[in-house]
Amino acid sequence: MKFKMMTICNVRKMIWKNTVFLRHFSVNTTPLVTQQQESASAIINDVLKHGKTFGFHQEFFKSLNKEKVIVEFSSPNIAKLFHVGHFRSTVIGNAISNVYLAAGHDVCKVNYLGDWGIQFALLAIGFEQYGNSELLKNDPLVHLNDVYVKVSEEANSDTELYNKAQALFEKMEKGDNNALKFWKLSRELSIEEFKRLYNHMGVTFDVITGESQFVQQAKGILKSLSSQNLLTTEENGAKKINLSESSWICGNQPHEVTPIVERKNATTLYLTRDVAAAVNRFEHHSFDRMIYVTDFSQNLHFRQVFGILEAMGYDWATNEAGKLIHIGFGRVQNMRSRKGQGVYLKDILDKAEVKVRQDRLEHDTRRSNIENEKHVIDNLALTGLICHDLKRTLRKDYKFSWDAILSSKGSHGIALQYTHCRLYSLEQNCGTSLTHDIDISMLYNSEMMNLIEQISKYGLATQKTYETLEPSVLLLYLYDLCHAISKAMIACQVKGVDKNLSEARLLCFHCARTVLGNGMRLLGTVPLDKM
Repeated sequence: MKFKMMTICNVRKMIWKNTVFLRHFSVNTTPLVTQQQESASAIINDVLKHGKTFGFHQEFFKSLNKEKVIVEFSSPNIAKLFHVGHFRSTVIGNAISNVYLAAGHDVCKVNYLGDWGIQFALLAIGFEQYGNSELLKNDPLVHLNDVYVKVSEEANSDTELYNKAQALFEKMEKGDNNALKFWKLSRELSIEEFKRLYNHMGVTFDVITGESQFVQQAKGILKSLSSQNLLTTEENGAKKINLSESSWICGNQPHEVTPIVERKNATTLYLTRDVAAAVNRFEHHSFDRMIYVTDFSQNLHFRQVFGILEAMGYDWATNEAGKLIHIGFGRVQNMRSRKGQGVYLKDILDKAEVKVRQDRLEHDTRRSNIENEKHVIDNLALTGLICHDLKRTLRKDYKFSWDAILSSKGSHGIALQYTHCRLYSLEQNCGTSLTHDIDISMLYNSEMMNLIEQISKYGLATQKTYETLEPSVLLLYLYDLCHAISKAMIACQVKGVDKNLSEARLLCFHCARTVLGNGMRLLGTVPLDKM
């Protein structure tokens, strides 16, 4: 009798420890084991019914007002190599966009290129001295980057060169066709290179725009600020705005409270171009929310952008309105070359793919002949990189680790792919047909019930990810799910057991694969069937 009571108590604990698991049944006089089975059945049926939308079918997401959401992310600088900071912005912004799309919002993904500024005038001058047309054709971003490094170093000690660049930039802002010729070429070549990278990463944008498209509107912003008596003129002719009354400004340092909005030579600044872009987007999209995804070091910049918009009288730009959001992320440490330069994404991707290929050659079990091996290797490398990046809260800096990226065990990206492939292989090779008509009582096993319980938590993970805009919440859930899958696969054989038991277990593993695949796609990875 004592043994019986202990068993019931353990079942009671298992049922009550998870409110999500509990929600599929009501407490009544029905035996607890039966209630648990009914709950497990409801969870499995939910996964089967909703499929790829499972996790976003619950009441929380149904009750949301569907909004127009703009997410600006990636935003590399033209004529420069795509570095790891832009990779972070791309990965994070893509994941957040996917979550908002899955939640039913109307999402516009914007890539706002850094394609304007005096640096491009300097580059045009530098190319006349250091440029090579053949190198530009073969590897445009590398060559443009090399030219810019040389000419910018020279300009640091050559005032005449810098003044020449300033004069050229003034002509560019006035729309002089000759002055814009090299800039246009650099922009076109850069966008083509970026598109190749985005295609490799499986990332798409609804709008690709840039600072250059808001130069004239930025001048209109300055006129508006001046007409509202919001500007003061410095002795050198530069103009500033006082944001001391803004709800967005936290500090009291001059560079925080009174930013420069126009140079002494009347050319526009990054700050005013961003203000103009925000106004343009609201006029064209009437967004309910606009999210910027950048390095945390730009936090002050965006608070000033929002503060200027607020000072101009835009109701949608107040802190209280909650429509403008800056998501700042930490930096990747120990990502410098031996020369002290930043490490670029193309080099990282190439190295990751080489390491994954080498790892497969060193392990007999991973040498299986599969179709489109390059596709598999590319996706394994990319999954490792993405999950390594998203593993922690966004504001945290982290150390880059090849060992973590390449590991197929524990809480690492390739482990997600490995688990997904194991589940797919099980479905294909177990000798049992997948059927939805199962005897749920066959699943009364602690490892299997724990797996079903873990599946039931997916909705909480998606909800918390949505509320916090922290992709790590979802990723850590997927690692827990993989752990539960691994334990269940060891303890609960599908082959060589009773037919009813085999069918019940296979359906449960099928549901686990569905949920794992859903989560992986949200994070921007492609679930593989074979590796």
